[in-house]
Amino acid sequence: MHRTGMHSKKCLLLLALPLLAFVAGCPLPATAVLEGTWAFTVDSAPNLNELLLTFNQNGQVTNVTYQVTGSAEISVNAPVGQATVNGKNVTVTSTFQGNSLTFNGTLNDDNTVAQGTITLQIVAGGLTITVNGGAATMTKLLQ
Repeated sequence: MHRTGMHSKKCLLLLALPLLAFVAGCPLPATAVLEGTWAFTVDSAPNLNELLLTFNQNGQVTNVTYQVTGSAEISVNAPVGQATVNGKNVTVTSTFQGNSLTFNGTLNDDNTVAQGTITLQIVAGGLTITVNGGAATMTKLLQ
């Protein structure tokens, strides 16, 4: 191989190494454990048939799907919502179509279930569901 060609390859390698080290060394954000869809079970809201939240790896809520008794399933893309994860503690807040929820809980060791409390207000189909600090579970759905 030509000396110039060998020199070019060495230069390219030297330029690429710091970039590769940077990419490989970037840990995922703590909220990455939430990426995917989670189902909420709210003990004190029997008329809430379904409540699903989908998160991206940055903890942003990208979709909310809910259904109350006597109402069709409602899916909201791009709601306002964010989650934070600090160790095993998780906090989720979201507003969607005039509704709101806040969940505070603790993740299990597998990061697949969080037990905690929820405060929410959902209005749909002439029914209002209000929970203030009720027991709730959020369970990650298999993808």
